Amino acid sequence: MGIRFHRSVKIAKGVRLNLSKSGPGVSFGPKGSKISFGSNGVYSNIGVPGTGLYSRTKLNTSSTKKNYNKKTNTTQTTNEVSVKISIDDETGKEDIRISKNGSEISDPSLIRKIKLDPAFKEKRQHLREKTNNIINEKTQELIEIHKLSKPLPNWNLIKKEFNNNHLDYYMKKDFNVIKPNKEDIYQQLKNEAKEKINSIFFRRKKRKEYVNKRIDSYFENAIKDWQNKKYNFEQSEIEREKIINEKNLKLFNDKKKEFNLTFKPNKDYLLKKLEQEFSQIKLPIEFSVSFEISENLDKVYIDVDLPEIEDYPKKKSQILSTNKLSVKNKSIKAKKLDYFKSISAISIYFASIVFSISPKISDVIISGYTQRLNKASGNIEDEYVYSLKFDYQNFKNLNIDNISPELTIKSFDHRLKHTAKFDLRKIEPFKL
Repeated sequence: MGIRFHRSVKIAKGVRLNLSKSGPGVSFGPKGSKISFGSNGVYSNIGVPGTGLYSRTKLNTSSTKKNYNKKTNTTQTTNEVSVKISIDDETGKEDIRISKNGSEISDPSLIRKIKLDPAFKEKRQHLREKTNNIINEKTQELIEIHKLSKPLPNWNLIKKEFNNNHLDYYMKKDFNVIKPNKEDIYQQLKNEAKEKINSIFFRRKKRKEYVNKRIDSYFENAIKDWQNKKYNFEQSEIEREKIINEKNLKLFNDKKKEFNLTFKPNKDYLLKKLEQEFSQIKLPIEFSVSFEISENLDKVYIDVDLPEIEDYPKKKSQILSTNKLSVKNKSIKAKKLDYFKSISAISIYFASIVFSISPKISDVIISGYTQRLNKASGNIEDEYVYSLKFDYQNFKNLNIDNISPELTIKSFDHRLKHTAKFDLRKIEPFKL
């Protein structure tokens, strides 16, 4: 299986014009898995999106190619077959366009051959499944927001680990270079004398004179060099010790301060942490929050301006037994149930964030409101539709991945009214 580089130009959603020496061709299908039609026949292309690498396998026989190629003397004229397929994710309707040299094909036999091609059918089915997943994932993402919940800290373990933690001090290293001695210098000079003095006459005497003449100055210089290195090393270690210990002390004090504020917070600290945590939230739906803290700092009240039901997906899809994609409008009840599940999941997610800030917080009260028409005044007004009181002792025992949020919120103290069709009624929220 060969690996190639290729260039392509996007001309429509899911359709690309491929450029090569043999002329242009058209491919369609999602990234990483396409079917292409060109002068050389029908190919299946499977690759790694974003790398420019792909493998290419020929799907049709050489006889098929001959049906669409005309030869005139030594010049080959290519009739390019272009296939474009798209699926409307609002209706599930498939649009398949087949053309040759820019003109739409009307030849039923040719259209039938292309549509019956196994590669074409496989890629079309892949596109159907991809579209099905995209449509349903929009809803799934919203009703499973609770799965983003933060794992609650083990406060006892955190306290134990901190109490066992100590400030790390950097200890200066010793200078471990051995101090020069005269015997080593004497031996060094003897070796030098042997290399440099090779005269026939008085060789031993000359070598001895060479050593004696130099040994005192060599030894003195070696001692000075050693002392300089020792001094520089020790000064470097003193500076290193100072910098590292100052840094470690600052980190230790910062951790100690954060630890103390976590276990014995003040109001400013809690407000700052809440603002930090909620400002980092990224959800696939719009919302806004405001929060208050009780006087003894053990309860946090959160008001949520809930997303509007109109912003939620209105379609659902499935692959039928015939392998076709079916896209339908959700029933009014189904849309309202999805919305109820989603805002329930949001409340659980928000509660997990608050409980992870400090063990001081024993309760999180979340009240959600939306904008509705007040028929008495004729004005759009904020109307609370749920108020939930999560207590830490029960919340920490939730197995978040396995819960049904719309049922879970009812296991806590709550103010919530809805009809059998999940119409949410106005309620009075818990007060600070």
